[in-house]
Amino acid sequence: MTIKEVITRIINRNKEMLNFLDEEGGRDYSNDVIDKIALRYVDLLQKWDFNAGLGTDFSSVLLLLNDEAVFSQFDLQDVRELLGSLIELQKFNIDNYLELAHFEYAIMDNNQEAKKIILEGIEKAKQKGEELERLLKIIEKEK
Repeated sequence: MTIKEVITRIINRNKEMLNFLDEEGGRDYSNDVIDKIALRYVDLLQKWDFNAGLGTDFSSVLLLLNDEAVFSQFDLQDVRELLGSLIELQKFNIDNYLELAHFEYAIMDNNQEAKKIILEGIEKAKQKGEELERLLKIIEKEK
């Protein structure tokens, strides 16, 4: 299997995962469906055999390759799409925003796109920061 095929496979899996999470109720934690959702997770995790957490590191490795026989197996658009699919799947993983923004800026020389991605990442980080602050206030009130 070529690197391009692996990248395409990861992107397709990310789309499947996102569809499950957003369209098929994968994020529905209500008591009446949670048991069915848990079993669906088990089925899908066995099928997918992929850890999205490796995607960001894999994309970084791809950009550091030296051997032409290896790096000729894919193009930069593949890396862009891989990183984009990781952001779609993990909207609050700031590392993905950082990697894609750096890729757009340093590799693709696309400052405008890099800025757009950075601003999106900053907004997501702020949202999570606010959630953490709210939780901290709740915990501190209980003291």
